[in-house]
Amino acid sequence: RILKSRLECSDHDFHELNCADNRGIELARDIGLRMNLSPLGGKVRIWLMDEVHQLTGAAQSALLKILEDTPSHVYFLLATTDQQKLLTTVRSRCTPIPLSSIFPKPLTQITRNVLSKENKTLSQEVIEKLVESAEGSARKVLVTLHQIIGLESEEEQLETIQKADTKRQAFDLVKALLWERADWKKVAALTV
Repeated sequence: RILKSRLECSDHDFHELNCADNRGIELARDIGLRMNLSPLGGKVRIWLMDEVHQLTGAAQSALLKILEDTPSHVYFLLATTDQQKLLTTVRSRCTPIPLSSIFPKPLTQITRNVLSKENKTLSQEVIEKLVESAEGSARKVLVTLHQIIGLESEEEQLETIQKADTKRQAFDLVKALLWERADWKKVAALTV
């Protein structure tokens, strides 16, 4: 989205596609038909293809042709968590931009900046739990912060953060299931 604004791409010309849901060759054909059209409101057209490694082999081959014949006003952003599943020829036409987790100190600063702009405050404990549960993801910090920012009590805020922490929930569920004297009411509560 930062690139979208820097490249002066309008909302009408920005297309975000989830390739895990739409994996076939029809996707590549549709893009091929529309990419030569001029931008509607900005200077460029952008296709953000999330989980692009989920495309079928035929769809990746069709995408390869599109990547080779891309007009100057079109940008493709191919996001993947498993680049090895992409065809070598597709990977060779891309500029990789590896992303890594953000350290706790910058995440804490991001949280404080948002709180300041929103004229809100949170306790140090809540901020620390929020950053810890985000596992290095600014997006996860902001999504969870949005969920807790209007809650009145610190207890509610901490409870919401814990519920948003799916890794912790999975660990707690497995631990409860493996305990030989499992309390099934508690196990059921963990799955809600």
